[in-house]
Amino acid sequence: MSEHRFPPIVKDPAEVRSVILRFYKVCANIWRPNEVYDASEFVRPTRGNGFSFVSNGGTSGSREPVWPKTLGATVIDGSVTWTCMVAADNGLNPISAPTAVPDPGLSVSSLIVSEFTNLLADYTGGTDGQDYTVVFSVLVNGRPRVARQMVQVRQR
Repeated sequence: MSEHRFPPIVKDPAEVRSVILRFYKVCANIWRPNEVYDASEFVRPTRGNGFSFVSNGGTSGSREPVWPKTLGATVIDGSVTWTCMVAADNGLNPISAPTAVPDPGLSVSSLIVSEFTNLLADYTGGTDGQDYTVVFSVLVNGRPRVARQMVQVRQR
């Protein structure tokens, strides 16, 4: 199981620090070269462009196509024809069952899934000058994923 690391953050010991943890890269069905795609399967470009693309079925090429940015436009990729669609939740596997386990002394007072692929967390407490690690666990398509974030507590 791969582990994701979020950038460290700094919080004052007296504040409630709200953070957004973006799991998009582990949730998105990102285009892959030489991959067999089923008809009606959605992907997202390796560099997001605000759209998703639906396959007519086939095998992708060895190089990522230049993705159109017009709804309904198509692009040929190997033996696949991709059609540009509204992104919405197409091509995303939402996160579920989030948990957060912080080092003793720091608390996670709220943990909410937002927009399919984000976690909203509130950090409270901590001792000035201490660094804490928070370990997050989520399910993506029924598979466990783990992420960590360092929280540096510093009085401002």
